[in-house]
Amino acid sequence: MSLLVFNSSNRIAQGVIRRLYGAGSFEKIVCADIYPNYGSIQRFLDFKNQLDHESSTSLSDIKITEKSDLSHAINNATHVLYITHDYYTLTASKLNLIKTTAELAKKNKSLKSFVALTPVEHDHYAETNPAEAATASERDASKILPELVHLKSDLTFGADSTVAHSIITRFVNGAGLAYASGNAGTAARPINTDDVATAVETALNNDSLRGNSYLLQGPSSVTLAEYISTLQAHVGRSDGLTQGFLEKIVPPTSANIISERLYEPSYANLVRLLSQYKPLSQEGFGNINDLGLELKELRATHAPKGYDTENASRRRESTTERWVRNFLG
Repeated sequence: MSLLVFNSSNRIAQGVIRRLYGAGSFEKIVCADIYPNYGSIQRFLDFKNQLDHESSTSLSDIKITEKSDLSHAINNATHVLYITHDYYTLTASKLNLIKTTAELAKKNKSLKSFVALTPVEHDHYAETNPAEAATASERDASKILPELVHLKSDLTFGADSTVAHSIITRFVNGAGLAYASGNAGTAARPINTDDVATAVETALNNDSLRGNSYLLQGPSSVTLAEYISTLQAHVGRSDGLTQGFLEKIVPPTSANIISERLYEPSYANLVRLLSQYKPLSQEGFGNINDLGLELKELRATHAPKGYDTENASRRRESTTERWVRNFLG
């Protein structure tokens, strides 16, 4: 059996790949990605080098440059895993790509399983109505390919979380986090990325789940303020929720050429996520218990002062240095 993982470079995808690669359920795993910049390529190569190369599963990677590349990759797979990419510029639309992938997968008559994992933290928050736009595209993909198994994950935490890693990295590097406190009381049910990987593995290998959608949420309700403060305590800091002088004048959420030069697209989307996040509705989703998850707790995973700062330490980049680097390219 051959598994195609499309959009394999992001952290959440890497956690899933690591689980599937170690389990040996597939003879071959092909990691496909758009790789819109050098950093995304290097990110995947670094991940690939960390894997146990003694596994019986062969792993390869390809760059998708046009629709025919994706079509060829899908036609050579028995299973397809689509994961929303974490790019926000120089790449295909998140809203259209999932539908295009479903259309191509429908033409593969020997395809055994198609799973779509759409993390809420990878939604594009520059959309006018980000949650509604993402939901509409996901529903359209399910209509195109009724056998599709849709997994929608709430905010994640753990080693392979995109949003938790981004926030922790900023705290450790002293970069600060522009956080709209007006949304601080909004509650989420964060889920550990290990549980997300388990859900994907189950969905790929259990034919009885075909055609269903599942909302991946953790066991406890946590406000955004509590989520962030837990990560603060994890790295042993009580500060970090700051806005510099320029961030007050040109917020990261500004849609203009100056803000695009000052801030990385992923950081701008993170700030928008924290200010626009809405609790996810259970309507239309199946019973998460069908996936056999452990559902780990946020605070148990990110314990106070539990971050390995010695091995993860790096030179702190000042705010001025960061702005100059981004502005000059």
